[in-house]
Amino acid sequence: MSCIKVLHIGFSANMGGIEKYLINIYRKINKEEIQMDFLILGEQKPCFYEEIKENTFFIKDRKENYFAFKKQLKEFLQKSNYDFIHIHLMSFSLFEPIIYAKKYTNANIILHSHIADNKIVSKKTKLLSWIGERFVKSNTSFLKLACSSDAGKDMFQNFKNKEFKVCNNGIKIDEFFYNELSREKIRKNLNIKDDEFAIGNVGRFVEQKNHIFLAKIYEEITKLNPKTKLVLIGNGPLRDEVKRYMKDKKIENNVIYLDYVNNVNEYMSAFDSFLFPSLFEGLGIVLIEAQASGLNCIITDSLPEEVNCSKRIKRLSLKDNTIQEWAQATLEKSIHREEVKDNEKLNGFDIDNTVNELVEFYKRNTREDSKQ
Repeated sequence: MSCIKVLHIGFSANMGGIEKYLINIYRKINKEEIQMDFLILGEQKPCFYEEIKENTFFIKDRKENYFAFKKQLKEFLQKSNYDFIHIHLMSFSLFEPIIYAKKYTNANIILHSHIADNKIVSKKTKLLSWIGERFVKSNTSFLKLACSSDAGKDMFQNFKNKEFKVCNNGIKIDEFFYNELSREKIRKNLNIKDDEFAIGNVGRFVEQKNHIFLAKIYEEITKLNPKTKLVLIGNGPLRDEVKRYMKDKKIENNVIYLDYVNNVNEYMSAFDSFLFPSLFEGLGIVLIEAQASGLNCIITDSLPEEVNCSKRIKRLSLKDNTIQEWAQATLEKSIHREEVKDNEKLNGFDIDNTVNELVEFYKRNTREDSKQ
């Protein structure tokens, strides 16, 4: 079989689950077997641009110039010759790539859901998503993937054909195993003392990640144990609001803010607990990473069941559990962190398995007539 050509739409400059998922696959996949290209909507360079720039194409952003966006999208797709157009979705609000791919190409179109139960959207996004879904839900030819059962059921619940395949977000599991040297290095760099309890969180500062609630939990934690540090990795529009809260509560000196880092695995070893009160997730791949490092993970009870890969997950309710209960659970020490290494469920998220599943999915659904 000749090289299978795949165009991915949905990669952006904002570091998130889609970006991490795609770069992990890109780094691992056999490029003589699968060609991965990326169509970027807008002029801003995406994450990991230096790695993917030879396979990256740009068109106008819809928000900047709608007519130029449609014109360039149409022209790009008409000239293309892809076997698959793989569209990564958080909603159906950006529906034009789906419609134009169907109209102007012979490619198989994959709709890939990366979110579940997303209630935090503007009225405009909600309206556009409703319009987009009406255009696509009756078409039974689309192939559908999801990062979890919840993500698939939520995204495709109104489709005539509701069938979808769950494709795990893969990581290099062994890179996240607890490492004492990494722990010592990171804690030294961050000036976290040996007798201090380090709590970690990784995620963009957006409403979905629930950072203000996290800040309230941490305020209570400092009352129970003053010798703690909170490490927040990520950026986003709500970071200043969180900083103001910490300053108002006079605990800002206990909090360390970091932009996205390339060695998240080392930081996981430096933490003693992982606090993740996110309102919703398609999966929550950082929780897989944290469990691989042997960390106790305190999470919201509404997150997908697939994220439970070890006994180190503790689910709490945003409504039924108190701030004090969240704080107490977070302060439980993670012990025997190396015991996770032979965990079969965690190994199911290894990047090799993810790549093999995706390649088989492409091969199984390749239309010979689409390559003519």
